[in-house]
Amino acid sequence: MTARDPSAIVLPASVEQVAAESFGILYIGSLVTAKGLNGIYFGNPDCKIDEELYQRISQSVVLYGFAGSTAQIYAQKYGIPFEVIDQLPQQPIEEQLPQAPQDAEWVPWDCGASTFFDAESGILFVRAYHHTWEDRRRQEERDYTEGVKEAIIQDGVTGLGLNSLTYCENLEKVYLPESVTVIGWSAFLKCRSLKSITLPPTLTEIGNYAFDECDALTGITIPESVAVIGEGAFELCPNLHDIYILNPDCQIDSRETTLNSSEITVIHGIAGSAVQKYAVEHGFRFEAITENAETTPPDTTVTTTGTTTAPATDVQSDNPLADDINGDGDVSVADAVMLARLIGEDSTLTPQQTGGILIAGLDQNHDALITLLDVHVLLKKLLTTS
Repeated sequence: MTARDPSAIVLPASVEQVAAESFGILYIGSLVTAKGLNGIYFGNPDCKIDEELYQRISQSVVLYGFAGSTAQIYAQKYGIPFEVIDQLPQQPIEEQLPQAPQDAEWVPWDCGASTFFDAESGILFVRAYHHTWEDRRRQEERDYTEGVKEAIIQDGVTGLGLNSLTYCENLEKVYLPESVTVIGWSAFLKCRSLKSITLPPTLTEIGNYAFDECDALTGITIPESVAVIGEGAFELCPNLHDIYILNPDCQIDSRETTLNSSEITVIHGIAGSAVQKYAVEHGFRFEAITENAETTPPDTTVTTTGTTTAPATDVQSDNPLADDINGDGDVSVADAVMLARLIGEDSTLTPQQTGGILIAGLDQNHDALITLLDVHVLLKKLLTTS
């Protein structure tokens, strides 16, 4: 197995804790789900592993880790197959990807790029040097649209321009190199089979309607490098449940449907950011994430009677907006009331009311539980600062 193998998850050394709930939902950065999972690599020899993890993964899953690590101890305790490794898989992605044959007949484009479509494998290869690839032809003029299942954008392509992969309804996989800085207007419009995509850390802009009508897309992480998200970028994506936006200053087009639908999508971002402001204004549920969210599993909350398990990743309240529980831009008694209602599992809360909740601010006393003691701590803070 390698880091690119979709049947394995590679957890880097920076991951300090793994919650059982992580393997039933999307994993930040790689967007890998537990279905079809065959292996988990642990890069941190001291990683804390949830005792219930073994109940959430199939018996065929193999754990990989260093000799004497917590992963090995955990595997032995629960009878999970374990293999000792010397290092995490580090094979560069370019060496893992399929390559176009040496005798490939590349089709040149006016934009400076060229393409080769392998009809047998369903792979579309795109290459260029300091150029953006775009396809201005009408749908009926394209000779490969229906057959494309995978697109490999080779290093040197600087962007995907207007309609570059529009109408490729059977496209399932896309590989983007770090030379790509822009995803342009309608680049992936109606790519209805695209389930996930990893955006490079060099990307700066996502254009208008770039992922419009991507029916199978379930989650996406937008790296910190992205400064602009254009109009309707993720409009009409019926299964897009999670969007992680890591740049707190990202400029998001003001339309309500730019990030899909508040009835479907949860927006994850930095507390007090422009991302949170967008979520609150349009009635989206908002969940706060830490600054290093690229390398940690998403926050999860499990509710029991009167007590809620806090997220694995804790955010301290040195940022005053971390205490803004109701997301109204102010810290007041209203936030303590909201916290008390959450603990009481108040069924009258509406999506508009909970849209601005900052999950990281709930555990006020940092005891890994959310109880009425946290309400007491928040009220005490308010009295102290007033």
